[in-house]
Amino acid sequence: MRIVQDKKTGAGEIQFSWREVWILIKRRKFTFSTPEDFKHFLNEMVQQCFIFNGTFDERIQKLKTDSSNRIKINSGVDFKLKKDKD
Repeated sequence: MRIVQDKKTGAGEIQFSWREVWILIKRRKFTFSTPEDFKHFLNEMVQQCFIFNGTFDERIQKLKTDSSNRIKINSGVDFKLKKDKD
């Protein structure tokens, strides 16, 4: 998986390898075998978010997100953030 940000517009995309696409089609999820693997993945995601956030203008940096926000992506999919319930 690669996360790419357009330097001019700040827009971004997540790109998957064919292997990752196949895993998602077959299993519909990514599974992390150990808590350490999951933690490393989350740390990488947070690091990328921190880096990308620094490239946005101040208005975008100050945007707040909660579960009522809808996220639109160019593939025509519009989804809401969901939180797992314990």
